[in-house]
Amino acid sequence: MLLVLLVVCVLLWWWYQRRRSYLEPPEYPGALPVLGHLHLVLIANSAMVSDPDDALTVANTCFKKNFMYKFAKPWVGNGLITASVPIWKQHRKVLNPTFSLLVLNSYMEVFNRQARRLVGRLSNHAGQGPFDHLLETRQIALETICMTAMGLDLTDDALIDGKYTRAVNEVMNIFLRRYLAPWLYFDFIYQRSDLKKKQDQIVEILHNVSDGLLELSEEHGMFTEEEMREHVDTIIVSGYETIASALFFTIILIGSYPRVQECLLKELNSVLGDNERDVASQDLPRLVYLEAVIKESMRVYTVVPIVARYIDRDVKLKKCTLLAGNTCYLSLYGIHRHSMWGVEAEEFRPERWLNTATLPDNANAFLAFSLGKRNCIGKTYAMMSLKTTLAHFLQRYKVTADHTKMALKMDILLKSVTGHEIYIEKRSR
Repeated sequence: MLLVLLVVCVLLWWWYQRRRSYLEPPEYPGALPVLGHLHLVLIANSAMVSDPDDALTVANTCFKKNFMYKFAKPWVGNGLITASVPIWKQHRKVLNPTFSLLVLNSYMEVFNRQARRLVGRLSNHAGQGPFDHLLETRQIALETICMTAMGLDLTDDALIDGKYTRAVNEVMNIFLRRYLAPWLYFDFIYQRSDLKKKQDQIVEILHNVSDGLLELSEEHGMFTEEEMREHVDTIIVSGYETIASALFFTIILIGSYPRVQECLLKELNSVLGDNERDVASQDLPRLVYLEAVIKESMRVYTVVPIVARYIDRDVKLKKCTLLAGNTCYLSLYGIHRHSMWGVEAEEFRPERWLNTATLPDNANAFLAFSLGKRNCIGKTYAMMSLKTTLAHFLQRYKVTADHTKMALKMDILLKSVTGHEIYIEKRSR
């Protein structure tokens, strides 16, 4: 009787979990009671690769993502990350021009404006003791992505004394809940009243999807409105969290190494002067040490630590062969700690990027933006945004932190378990 009662309780709990939130996206098919999708993982043979050359061989031979990426399809559909190989090949080729340097340079005004907003939001924390800056970096990154990907300006007529108006809160909340993953949801004001009106606002926003995609759709006749929405959703979902995390980790590392921070300030004052002007696109290539710091931060704390590919054909590696039908996990985190980085592979040393002789003699050593032909389409966007944001932040604040006290976990992204506190104080001019 006790066994029967236990089984009934477990089944009731499973049923409740499946029904408790109508806001969650559809579940990936094949789930079993209690076990969920565990059986799919257990029956799949898999291998972990941390050799850079072998990883590139797999990445450029097997373009198909493994089954776990299908969990994201209810949120982003057939965007570049989750699309089948034929769709990815066709759409990636057409989307590349939307990330050209000419287009990205036009975003500098947004990058600068958002960097100043972050500086302003952090002013309440200056000199007030330690605080966790993750929420601030996430919100600024989300706003920036929305502005550049959708043309949705959250600052014009949407701010009152630095706070969201109720209308913008409601619109953004429904957008996040309906079109993005639940973990992106912040504490925006949510009211169910007048829901139809708010949904109409969302539709209007989606019709303002980036001019680049609309032009491509008209020119090539290949993107439906649904496909455009899926690509924009993918850009927002993938770009928002990764840029926010990279900014989060980089600020912590800069605060942990006063010497690095002083070198950064010296370079920023040399390139930008001390008048707190905006960063221009032509300034970015001159911020050499800042780029070295960002790259080293992304090496030490690899935001996307693992990439998974389905092995759809036998793949010959240096010392073995991966058989078709299995899964291969490419450990970008492991490659960033490969012996080719030397005995100080675990150490944060931005200077290694300033001399090619101190870098590994392997083009696949640094994989912060993934690897192979199916790499991150937004890597230049991310670097431009990070450089601009950090330039404004560091010219206005001195930051103190200790990255050795940070506890990490590997999820889809590398994350701090409980956040991490930093201390900032305003710089005197």
